[in-house]
Formats: sequence, structure tokens, C-alpha cells
Amino acid sequence: MEKNKKRVFTGTVAMLVILFGLLRIAIFTGYHMVTPFLPEIARNLDTTIVVIGLAISIRSAMGFLGPVWGGIIDLFGKKNSLLIALLTFAASYAAIYFFPSFPCFVVALPISYAATLTFDSAMYSYLSEM
Repeated sequence: MEKNKKRVFTGTVAMLVILFGLLRIAIFTGYHMVTPFLPEIARNLDTTIVVIGLAISIRSAMGFLGPVWGGIIDLFGKKNSLLIALLTFAASYAAIYFFPSFPCFVVALPISYAATLTFDSAMYSYLSEM
């Protein structure tokens, strides 16, 4: 009986690792997709590459808030934080897609990175408890 329970648990962890891996690929594709297309993004938003680079720097500066996300995850719970992070990430990139303007880009990019930080922290915390 104990052996079967362990096998089911191992299978569950393996499925979660695969699922989280696929989600991380999708998130980091969205996160890193901006950089190679800076000239095209700048041209479509009627701005310069330097200004778009500053917007990306604002996104990267959100990394300094990383220690705060641990408290947020503890406040909302790991599963809820994972769900909120995925929905926020999707909503921020949907906003950039449906409202292609520079102000929307500047606001949505840091929000998407905050969602990425939340997802990563909650994912590692969730997997560490298994």
C-alpha cells in the first residue's frame, strides 16, 4: 500500500515539474521576446530605441522588489499566487497587444515582470514543500 502511494506522489511531482517547466518557457519567451525586436517596437510605437530601452530598464528594476514577493505569496497562498501571477502576466501582454501605445507598453511591461517574479517565487516555494 505504501509503495503505491509513493509512486502516485512521485508521478504527481513529475507532472507538476513538467507543467511548471512549460509555463516557465512560455513566460520567459514573453519576457525575453522584447529585446530582439526593439527597433521594430520603437518604430511601431513612434518612439526611439533609447526610450524603449528605458522602459525595459524600468521592467528590470522591478527585480529589486523581489524580496517583497515572498511576503505577498505568504499573504495570498502559493496556489492563489500562481494563478494570480499567470492571469496578470497574460492580461499585461494582452493589453500591449490590444492597445499598442507607448504609455500602455510602459505600464504593462513592469506589471508583467512583477507577475513573472511572483510566479517564480510561488512555484519554487510550492515545489519545495512537495
